[in-house]
Amino acid sequence: MDFFETLHLQTLISVNIVLVTMVILAHLVLLLWNPSIPGVPLWMAGNLSLIFGFVLLVLRSHLPMFLSIILANALIVSGYYLIFLGIRMYMGKKIPSHKPFIAFMFFYLLYEGYFTYYFFSLIHRATFSALSAGIMSFLISWETSQRLTSRAIPYLSVAGIFFLHGVFNFLRSFLLLFTPQEIPLFQGGGMAKLLFMETIIFIVAMTLGYVFLISARLVERLKTQAEIDHLTELFNTRALAKLADKALASVRRNNSVLSVLILDIDHFKGINDNYGHAAGDKVLHDFARILSEGLRPSDVVGRIGGEEFLILLPETGKEEAFKVAERLRSRVEEMNFRHEGYSIYFTICIGITSTDGRDKSFDLIMREADTALYQAKREGRNRVVPYDGSDHIQRRLFHPL
Repeated sequence: MDFFETLHLQTLISVNIVLVTMVILAHLVLLLWNPSIPGVPLWMAGNLSLIFGFVLLVLRSHLPMFLSIILANALIVSGYYLIFLGIRMYMGKKIPSHKPFIAFMFFYLLYEGYFTYYFFSLIHRATFSALSAGIMSFLISWETSQRLTSRAIPYLSVAGIFFLHGVFNFLRSFLLLFTPQEIPLFQGGGMAKLLFMETIIFIVAMTLGYVFLISARLVERLKTQAEIDHLTELFNTRALAKLADKALASVRRNNSVLSVLILDIDHFKGINDNYGHAAGDKVLHDFARILSEGLRPSDVVGRIGGEEFLILLPETGKEEAFKVAERLRSRVEEMNFRHEGYSIYFTICIGITSTDGRDKSFDLIMREADTALYQAKREGRNRVVPYDGSDHIQRRLFHPL
């Protein structure tokens, strides 16, 4: 214990306070630079709760026991809970009902009060606090580990940090039960010093974990911006080219069939001229939503420029693709698109082609569907036309932007 005797407990707690304060300031900067990242405000609130709890612990000799013991530990447990909520929000999950936690905190306060005023026991209080911190750490670790994607390292790192912190607290609660002396525990005892030394390491690691999560979210956002059309929120041509190559490879590998639809809004320029470009943008956005809602999860839809859209229908022959296209055409024809009090009606043309993937590049497939689309326009628009095998296909090429 010589090493622990050289350490000062209040100094260790003060270091914890300084570190958590730095974490909160870092969160504040993140909020100013990236206000749309979910969960950060709750992380900051959780760390604030930890700070207040640590401050009350430092002032134990100057404050009543209710503030320096019961409220201090309750704030620390609440800090874990707020961080847990922040992780759930970051992961895109709903915030759960607070009733179970409120019930737990009511029991926690009664438990702490009982072993503070009625039957004084440092060991019972410390053991229960350690168990509570361990359980909350395991919950946070579990929530973070759910993001098992190709970029799982940041999430698994944070999950590992909280898991190890949970293990430490469970071991601490076990060791506390076998501590023969209660007074040295918090008045210079090695267990308390070990706790706050571990907390220092945990806070530093947790801060790095926050950085990992924020970096992962920014990388995902940049990837999305590179592959998603910002107006319609559909895939852009760059992403469609990659997905089309994968779809063709799957067709060849599984001896299946792929149908391709090219859609064009009829007389779209007239919508912009009559109602304004804001109305045109609204039409494109709402039309994209209709396309997405009318397709299977395995289908792929994207915008290839202007008012033209592309749909990939895996394992779908030409006849079934025609039914899908006709259903979309009919739905759009019957829709009343609203913008600033105006009712906007329009129709679409759709060109269709199908392939088994043999001896056809995607550029050739696109030109076949494009030929069918222009045939639909020549025939009067508002119609679906399958590619008929004509040799006079359009020359437009499909290149990623």
